[in-house]
Amino acid sequence: MAKANSKAKGKLAGNDIVTSNVPVQNKAGGVAFTLKAKEELVTGILTSFVKEEKYYGDNTNELVKAARGLIKTDPEFVAKAAVYARKVFHMRSVSHMLAAEVAKGAKGNRVVRRMVNKVVERADDITNILAYHFKTWGARKKDQSKKMLVSDNPVPRALRRGIADVFPRFDEYSLAKYKGTDDEVKLRDALLLSRPTPENKAQGQLWKKLIEGTMETPETRETILSEKGQSKEVWHEIIDGKAGYMMILRNLKNMLEQKIDDVHLNKVVAILRDPDQVRKSKQLPFRFFSAYKMVKDLGTVKGTKVLDAIEDALMVSFENMPRLKGVTAIILDESGSMRTSLSEKSMVQYIDVGNLLGAAASKFCDEAIIIPFGDHAITMNFPQRSSVFDNMDKLYRSGVGMSTYLEKAFREIDKAGLKPDRIIIFSDMQTYGDGGYCQDNPQAWVANHRKTNPKLWVHSIDLAGHGTTKVHGNKVNLIAGWSDKVVEFIGQVEEGGSGLVQTIENYQI
Repeated sequence: MAKANSKAKGKLAGNDIVTSNVPVQNKAGGVAFTLKAKEELVTGILTSFVKEEKYYGDNTNELVKAARGLIKTDPEFVAKAAVYARKVFHMRSVSHMLAAEVAKGAKGNRVVRRMVNKVVERADDITNILAYHFKTWGARKKDQSKKMLVSDNPVPRALRRGIADVFPRFDEYSLAKYKGTDDEVKLRDALLLSRPTPENKAQGQLWKKLIEGTMETPETRETILSEKGQSKEVWHEIIDGKAGYMMILRNLKNMLEQKIDDVHLNKVVAILRDPDQVRKSKQLPFRFFSAYKMVKDLGTVKGTKVLDAIEDALMVSFENMPRLKGVTAIILDESGSMRTSLSEKSMVQYIDVGNLLGAAASKFCDEAIIIPFGDHAITMNFPQRSSVFDNMDKLYRSGVGMSTYLEKAFREIDKAGLKPDRIIIFSDMQTYGDGGYCQDNPQAWVANHRKTNPKLWVHSIDLAGHGTTKVHGNKVNLIAGWSDKVVEFIGQVEEGGSGLVQTIENYQI
C-alpha cells in the first residue's frame, strides 16, 4: 500500500477520529466517543452483513443513514468503499447495498459505472444489486406487454449502463449457474433492463436463450449433491472433478462422516495445503477455524490428518502479514456480547475472530503479550512455535468472565510493568466499568501512560461496527473488519502511511 506524503504524515499523527471530545453512552451503557462520518461508515460496512442481527441489534438502518449522508457530500468515497469492501475484504451483501445506494443517490455521476464495473465479480452480484434497489425504492411488477420487470421508481440510468458494461464478461456457464430460476430478480430481468450490446453473434444467441428460458442448468457440485445425495461415492466424484477450495473447506465434516477412502482423503489434504490454492481461495482466517472446529468435534482418526492440513493452510494465509517490531500488547474482549455469530448461518463468533488473531500474534509480532479480559484480565504468553489452535483453546479457557471491563486490561499492563510499543484491541467496543475499581476510562489511562511511554500507539480493531470508539486522539488508529488484512494498517500507519479511511480515499476505481 502506498505511503502518505510528509504533509499527510503530520496530519495523520494528530488527526482525531471522533466528532466531539464530549463522551456519549455506547450501547452497553459505557463511556464512548462518536465517530466521524467516514469512520462510522467504514467500521460499519467492514463488520456487517445486511439485515443480520447482532448482540446489540441490527445496525443496517444506521449504516444506510451514514451512507446516504456521505453520498450527498462525497459520493465517490462511498463508491470506493463499496469496491474496497468487495475487492479487498471480499464482502458481498454490503457492497451490493452501497452500490445501489450510490446509484440512487448520485444519479448521473460517472463514478456509478466505474463502481459497478468493480463490484460485480459474479453474475449474481448484478441481481443482488437490483434486488436491493427494488426492495428499497419501488414495488416491482410485470409489464405484461414486454414481459419484463418495471418499477414505479426506475433503476437509475448509470446503474443500468454499468450492468450493460459488465454483462458481456460472463460466459454460458456463469449465466446458467446464476440465472436465478427461483430468485426474486433473475438474470433475464437484468438483461432486459440494461440492454447490453452483444460482442458477437454467438453471444447474442446465448442471451436469447437466457431470455427465453431455454438455457440448461450446468452440472455443478451443488447439483450433483442435490441429485445424488450424500454418499462416499458422490464425494469421490466431486473430489476427482468439481471440488473447489471453498467447497472442500466447508464440507470436510461431511466427507469424513461419509468415510471417504484414503486416496481421496490424501487428495483433500493436498488441496488444503496447496499454497497457490490457499491464496486464490481468498478465505478469511476465521473460515479455517470454523473448518477446524467442525472436524475436531468429530474426533475421528482420519480427522487428525485433516486438522494438521487446516493449520498449515491457515499459516499460508498469514504468510504475507507484516512483521510488527518491538513489544505488542494484544487485548482481547471475551465478554458475552462477543459470543454472537457473525451472521445467521455462520458458526463463527466475534470472539473467535479476535482470539484467532491474538492466538497467532507470535507469528507476526517480535514480542507479543496477550491480555484477555472480561470480569477481570490476565496476561498470557504464547511461544513462537506453538499451535495457533492450541493457543485459541487456552484463550477460551482463560476464565476471565463475561463482563466487558476494558480498563482492567489496561491496568494489567501496569501490573506487568510493561512499556509496549503498541496496544491492539480486538473488541465490539461496547465496554463499561464496574462502578468501583474500574471506571471505564481507557482514554485517561492512555494519557497517563504516555507520560512515561510517549512512543505508545493504540490500535482499536472494531469487530462489530456500532459507531463509537473507546480511545481517540494522537497516535490512535481505528480499524475495522474480520480479515487478517487489518494488521497491515498497524505498521503502515505507525510509519506515516495511510489509515483505513485514507486508504479508501486514495483507492482507485
